[in-house]
Amino acid sequence: MSILQMIAAAFALVIVVLIVAAWRKPNPIETTQKGADEALKHVGEWSRWMSGIQTATIAGLVILLMKEDTARMHQLPAEALFFALAAFGFLGAALFFNAWVISSLPSLAIRIHADPPSDRKSVDYDIYEQPVYAWLKSVRLGYFLAAKHWLWAGGLLAVALFFIALMYCGAECN
Repeated sequence: MSILQMIAAAFALVIVVLIVAAWRKPNPIETTQKGADEALKHVGEWSRWMSGIQTATIAGLVILLMKEDTARMHQLPAEALFFALAAFGFLGAALFFNAWVISSLPSLAIRIHADPPSDRKSVDYDIYEQPVYAWLKSVRLGYFLAAKHWLWAGGLLAVALFFIALMYCGAECN
């Protein structure tokens, strides 16, 4: 398989994961403004943590793939190269979704606090069912969270398979 075919296959896998994440069914839960605020804080913390781990994973892969002091890659078997490309695709897409989630948090907070302070419960405060942005009505935060979760899982699997491919590559890796 050529490098372009590997990139296309890795890209197709990312698209499949995004389609799977879209199967998420809305399940609004009643909560309060305070509950929504707490949930937003947890989502923000989780997203920042995931971004750091994903960035470190990508950096680690680059260090493993590249020869020192050159812009050339080590000679790798096709399987290892494919899984490395898949890991870059999954983790890069997950970082993209993390950026969207983190950038949407102020918009979500503003909309949650558009009502006067209240202890009443309402499904309107379920942040998972809120649009990511006020102008992007059809895409819910829950989709972005599900997508970045599945992309992260795909990236972990691809990294694991990359290391397994390296363990069994034999003389062609030397």
